[in-house]
Formats: sequence, C-alpha cells, structure tokens
Amino acid sequence: MGLDRASLSPRLLKKLVYAGSNATSFQQGSAFLGELADYACKPRQVLRACHRIGGERLQQRQQVVASFEELTLAQRDRPPCAPPDLIAIMADGGSIQIRPGEEEERAAETGAAAGDPPGGTAGEPASKERCWREEKVGILVRLAPTAHETDPCPDLPEVFRDPLVVLKLAREVGHADVPAARKFEGPKAEEGGPDVAEAAEAADVAEAAEAADDPEPVPADEGPSGKKAGRRPGAPQVLSRRVVATRQTVEAFGPLLAAMAWSMGFLAAPRGAFVGDGAAWLWGIQEKYFPRLVPVVDFIHVLSYVFAAALAGRVDLEEGWPIYQEWITWVWQGDVERLLAALRQRVQELPEGSAARTTVAGSLGFLAGQKGRLSYAAYRQQGLPIMSSLIESTVKQIGRRVKGSEKFWTEEGAEAVLQLRADYLSDDEPMTHFWKERAQGMTGQNPYRRKAS
Repeated sequence: MGLDRASLSPRLLKKLVYAGSNATSFQQGSAFLGELADYACKPRQVLRACHRIGGERLQQRQQVVASFEELTLAQRDRPPCAPPDLIAIMADGGSIQIRPGEEEERAAETGAAAGDPPGGTAGEPASKERCWREEKVGILVRLAPTAHETDPCPDLPEVFRDPLVVLKLAREVGHADVPAARKFEGPKAEEGGPDVAEAAEAADVAEAAEAADDPEPVPADEGPSGKKAGRRPGAPQVLSRRVVATRQTVEAFGPLLAAMAWSMGFLAAPRGAFVGDGAAWLWGIQEKYFPRLVPVVDFIHVLSYVFAAALAGRVDLEEGWPIYQEWITWVWQGDVERLLAALRQRVQELPEGSAARTTVAGSLGFLAGQKGRLSYAAYRQQGLPIMSSLIESTVKQIGRRVKGSEKFWTEEGAEAVLQLRADYLSDDEPMTHFWKERAQGMTGQNPYRRKAS
C-alpha cells in the first residue's frame, strides 16, 4: 500500500514536517496543526518528524555531493540538464545557537528537545556567547536573460540619495558610528523634522514588521518610509531560486554548493555572477568552484564603507552628506580609481591615530582589496545583479525559524531543520519531488528496524 510501519500516515507526516519546518518553533507548529488540521499532537512529535525526514533529505544531499566529487573535470563540464542562460550564485552566513557539550548532556538526562531552553526553563546558559555559531546559506538563482548595449541606469537612483535609507543600510551592515545627532536640513528633510538617527531607528522597526509578513525581499529602491521610486532600469528579473543551508564548515559548504549547481546545469551556464559581501571565504569558494562566474561585491556593502568614510571626521551628517553623494556616484558609474585617490588624500588629512583616520583607512583597505569586483556599470550592461538583497532576505527567512534568544539546537537537529527550511524556500519545490519518490519507495518495513539491522 506504499506505507511504512511508522505511526503516522504519509499525508499526516507531510503536514507535521511542513509545520515544524516553517513555523517559528515546534510548539507553534503543533498549535497550527491542532487549529488548521484538527490534529492534536505534542511539539515533540513534530520535532521527531522533522528530524526523521530531515535526516532522509540529508542522506540524499550527501549522495549528490559524493557523486559530484567523483566526477572528473571534463565530466563536470557536461551538465545533466539544459543549462540556464543567465544565473547568479550568492552566499552568506547567519547565526544559530548550538548547545555546548554540557548542555547536550543535560538535555539527554532531562529529555529536553532540541530548540527548547536548556533544562526546560526560560533561562539561558551561563556562557551564552559560547552558543552562537554560524550557519552558511547559499542560493542558486535563475535570471531572465538580458543584456544591454549601454548602461541601462547610468545615474545613481534616488533611493541612495535619501539620508534615512543610507543611514539604515549603513547601520545594518555594521557601521553604527554616525556623527552626533542633529536635525538634517538637506533636500530630503522637512522643516522641524525629527532627528535623522531617531527616524532611521523608527523606520527599522516599521520595515521589520512588514518584512515579517512578506516572504519576498524588499525592493532595493523602496525606502524605510515605504515610498517607492520605481524599479531600477535594467534590474535583473529573478525566475527561480534554490536554497542551500548547512552548519558544515566552509570546506564542506563549497562542494555542497557546487554539487547543487552542477545538478541544475549551472556550471555550464554561459553567463552568470557570484555575488557576495566581500568576505574572503566567499571568494575562496568562487575561485575554486565557480571561476567562470563574474565576482561581484554587493553594492550595499560598498555603499556603507563609502558612507562611513565620507562622514568620518565631519561635524555632522549635513557636512559629510555632499561628500558621500559625490563618492558613491563615482562608484555607481565605475570610476573606482577616482574614489580610491580621494580616500588616500582624506587619510592624509586626518590626524594620525584618530578614530576618523582609522575609519577612512579601513574603508580604503576594503575597497582597494575589492577593486576588481566593483565594475558596476559593466555589470548592469551585462544584465548581472549588483546587490545581494536576495540572499540577505533568504538568511532572514531561515533565521525566523532557527534563530532566537531561547532557541538552542543540537548539531543534528539544526542540520535537519536547516535542510528542510531551505527545501521549502526553494521555488523548484524539492520537497514535492521528495514525497513522491518516498511514497514509491516504501516497502512496508519498519525503517528503524532496517537501520538497526
């Protein structure tokens, strides 16, 4: 009959796995099942279903990676399916709390479930900083094939001339050292308006609330106030994405991403980009596994460094704003050498040993090191993406499931749920194919007995 000897029917098992993978917790998934599916179950039952099916998906994933690593270089050039015309591969890291060794021992003694607070209480481990670890997320994106005779958007979009937007973007990337708070009387401010820093913080809260209900990434040309400036001319159109997420090391993440790319024909795509935030481990993966893709540094990260350098040593935002606008326009138009020359001069103008000089020197070092990946005018002409907003959005979507001050995972449980969450976020619906193949492969035998034997 296509059934295994587990206590759940395939249809109900599918519902448990979906709820446990997409709700914010196993407890919430259990509540959703009781309300929407009229099935009362305990959170532990949802957890076990996710661990079981997540483990099966991990085995399948490992088989794909093992098969890929056995291929010769010549075989990797022959895709198993028709390659897409234009692609993008993006990767980034998120954060998740993993139980230390003693916490796992305590969980075994008390029967606490992965993702539950240690000891079954609302408290946190004494050394919480030891728990935070990095998960790695990648996406393989099919793009509508486009190219242009000239740069389709030579002028800097208005969104990057909005001080509220720029402040928000710079702070999200990590540049929180803005000048002393003052009313900004620039072109975007209103007479008697609120302090720019306070307005930016308020905008963060509003946009975060909206993003929680919207699974799609917020358009890059939409500011915190919600005012849209229209789609950027020549912006790539996303057709589909496949998501990969893991707690494994960089050495394991690279082959995993490459194996998925090969299985989808991406390694033979005639055009494509590898987009990242500038971290060295990303370019290591790109150079080893995706050397044919054009490396592109996320424009938002570059903007944050330019903004920090332009404001360093200035009295306030109003004084540094015109400098920022001039510098970021150079970057947008591909005149990176002119910006680097201005930064070198600015370093010499600032007092040695000052914090402002350190900030400018840091921006100069970052931009000089990424110089070969900043040809944004050429990338736009080729129809390539220049921003990593899609991977940033994907990391947040995964974080909604696995990240939280009261969520502590075992390595095994984290890896299983990360795999399932990535599957359900993928547009090509790998879980739909999984359930069909699983139903066809059922033998009626107890899977645990087979494993034990």
